[in-house]
Amino acid sequence: MTKVAAIETKGLCIGYLLKGGKRKVVHEDLNLQLVSGEVTCLLGLNGAGKSTLLRTLCGFQLPLGGEIRLMGKPLSGQEHWMDHLKNFVDNGVDGFKMDPARTIDEHPNFKYYNGHTDKEMHNLNQILLPKQMYKMMREHTGLRSWHHYTAGWSGTQHWSASTSGDNGGGRTALFDQLNLGMSGFLNTSCDVMNVNKDEELQSLHFGLFLPWVQINSWYSLHQPFYFPEKEKKMYRDYVKLRYALMPYIYSAALEGAQTGMPIVRSMPLMFPDDRKTDDMVYQYMFGQSFLVGIFSDSIYLPKGNWFDFWTGEKLAGGREIKHAIPDNRAGLLFVREGAIIPFQKDMQFIGEEPLDTLMVKVFPKDVSSYTMYEDDGKTYDYENGAIATTRFECKQSERIVEFTVFPVEGSYNGMCKARTYELEIDAPQRPSEVLVNNVPIMDWQYGDDHKVRFSLHQENNELIKAMLR
Repeated sequence: MTKVAAIETKGLCIGYLLKGGKRKVVHEDLNLQLVSGEVTCLLGLNGAGKSTLLRTLCGFQLPLGGEIRLMGKPLSGQEHWMDHLKNFVDNGVDGFKMDPARTIDEHPNFKYYNGHTDKEMHNLNQILLPKQMYKMMREHTGLRSWHHYTAGWSGTQHWSASTSGDNGGGRTALFDQLNLGMSGFLNTSCDVMNVNKDEELQSLHFGLFLPWVQINSWYSLHQPFYFPEKEKKMYRDYVKLRYALMPYIYSAALEGAQTGMPIVRSMPLMFPDDRKTDDMVYQYMFGQSFLVGIFSDSIYLPKGNWFDFWTGEKLAGGREIKHAIPDNRAGLLFVREGAIIPFQKDMQFIGEEPLDTLMVKVFPKDVSSYTMYEDDGKTYDYENGAIATTRFECKQSERIVEFTVFPVEGSYNGMCKARTYELEIDAPQRPSEVLVNNVPIMDWQYGDDHKVRFSLHQENNELIKAMLR
């Protein structure tokens, strides 16, 4: 029998059309025994179960008795694809985007090499594919890879970062991010800025406060240099803030790996005793300290005091407010009182500068603390405990503020042996003096923004205590 070159289709092929419009139905074994004629297209089933065009085959001539094998060569049970991808890795590729395409559709006629049916394998496939990628990259490089999957079920998050698929960067994507976080997914993103033109920068505000950022420019002109000057500056400011927050973001990721707590935290997750937060979807906590408002100038501030991060204004919580968004920003951003937040120096890319100097912004309230998690960011040594934690504590009593940097616990290869912390502490009134380890210092400033600024140097992993009074 004459064989015709294999044709790969993107869905379950149920038939074909001969020139002239005559339809033929595929045999159950998915191999077509065709009479002489010219095939013009292949037919498949769409998500609604209706016939749809899969592939146009212009001028594809089939000889008498020809056969077209729809799914390529017979299944071998051997690995082919991952071995192929190793060639790219050897040339510098750090990871891959994985798209499930039609694997998330149901294929009742499929039978896998292992003998299982599609009904048995359908959900497992969404875990096996990213797991296979993870194992290949780990075995081939020994380092963490950067790959993400645009679909998946419960369990996928163990093997891959995720996106919420082809649902844009607007409200639907926002709802997905909240649900994913509540379902055990930590490292998620969406097609940021894939919205109507008038909401692009609002979507940027949303996307820059996700665990990782995928600005959807593969078909749109969303690169910053295409925007007008005012919007381009806003774009730049957001990206610089994102990079500055990397110690905070990465710490939240490591914490999540240890505890399961997501980085994007829905309001009912963070405030379970506050019934007003049960159905809130246009705001969420980014880590433990930032409250992000999305696609709205109204926001609910839970009990306690909150600071407008853009302006420094302090507002009482326990209420919903309508709040002005600054002209050079695209959404609301608040910090809860008591927060301690580490920032890194301005960088153009991760790793450009060593993290031997961090800025720490402090918003005192009674007694509060924050633990910063770090590791080498590259290897799997963290699985064997190669993680360092630094605990910060702030105590406020009347006009006295004490801030303590505790000795670092744990270690990892490449960690800084000494570090400078540039403190910025919110203080409504100018202190009379600043002490470090009970010794007054002269090198401190108090600004018009009601912030006290000075530096602490931790060289021998000792406890350091500063006092404002």
